[in-house]
Amino acid sequence: MQTTNPTGQRRNNLAVLARAVWKNPGISRRELVDQFDIDESSVSRLVGQLLSSGLVESSGTIEGSSTQGPAPGGRRRIALKVREDFGQVWGLALWRDRIRVTICNLQGENIATREVSLAPYQGDWAGHVDHALRLAGDLASEQHAVTPLLGIGIAVPGWIDSSASIVMRSDEFGLKHTPCPREWPSHLPVLWENDANCGAWSGLGRGQPTADELYVLGRFLENGPLGFPSELSVGFGLVVNGQLHRGWRHAAGEFISALWKPGSRSAYGLDDDTFGQIRSEPQIFLATLGEILRNLRFATELLDPQTIHLGGDLKHHYSEVLKACDLVAWPAGKALLHPLPTGIDEVSLGAAVLVLEELFQFPSPERPTLFRGYGTGVNDPLWRGVPFDSLF
Repeated sequence: MQTTNPTGQRRNNLAVLARAVWKNPGISRRELVDQFDIDESSVSRLVGQLLSSGLVESSGTIEGSSTQGPAPGGRRRIALKVREDFGQVWGLALWRDRIRVTICNLQGENIATREVSLAPYQGDWAGHVDHALRLAGDLASEQHAVTPLLGIGIAVPGWIDSSASIVMRSDEFGLKHTPCPREWPSHLPVLWENDANCGAWSGLGRGQPTADELYVLGRFLENGPLGFPSELSVGFGLVVNGQLHRGWRHAAGEFISALWKPGSRSAYGLDDDTFGQIRSEPQIFLATLGEILRNLRFATELLDPQTIHLGGDLKHHYSEVLKACDLVAWPAGKALLHPLPTGIDEVSLGAAVLVLEELFQFPSPERPTLFRGYGTGVNDPLWRGVPFDSLF
């Protein structure tokens, strides 16, 4: 928590404390002192700045989520948390046959989620993105979410260079080396990421994963690019040592079965005619799950994850997944495989949480953080977002 100039040091210290409060709602000043090993008067002064900025608020109660009881000298420990109404973030999941959007407050809590099914995709990528933005704007208006828009996370299937906001390859949309198709308001963070990575982010950003995990996104795709009435698209999100692993080509987690044969249009070892019946024939679906689990079993032996989360449509078919464990003689898989909650879309939620994770990072000119303009004389000391209707 030190830099070479007082203003920069104060900016960095504020950001570090703000992140600690965001990650640990209910934390006290005393705990911040202990966590960062800085003197109590400095923490008190910095917390006072966070309170006056409107980013952090005090609940005025003894902590329930942190250290219990009074502070030294009989003073009550005051809980701190970020203000949920400081702003909102949007997460957009873009798929060929549907769009899902999630609106979150600054604490990462889901305000509202909506999905729309779409007519067969005709190649209008820019129109697809605009459709998702309008859906999010309409949902925000209906929820009376009038707080400023602090950023947008966009989840797309394929290889995504998140640092450059480029879709390097998406077979689902027929894209290669495609930049963002529209202009955004100045300084608005718009972050692009692979959809399975966003599913993994839904837990990462709130500090839930502890070490090594796998996230499996399996979704039925109607009128997909392979020409079948219905396809099962699968992707993995890899969490290694508490960090998302993207790979040097941004391709980590892309799925192709070890049983795949040259000439097959799908990513599986099934012949094309069989794969085309994957949703209409339960036995074919079960056999496909078995093939996925055979690949997962190998990955599990290699990576040794603590747990494997099932998302997308797979979480709605958990009983069939357990049957497939018996089919491939993998009893240990039943203890590793866990469906995510059915009432939450973890992909669009993860895209929103990705934005929050960036906002609460250490200040950097290259990253869209809350404190990027503090003390520079250029921007407001805090990033306070834009009116969401300025996008339209």
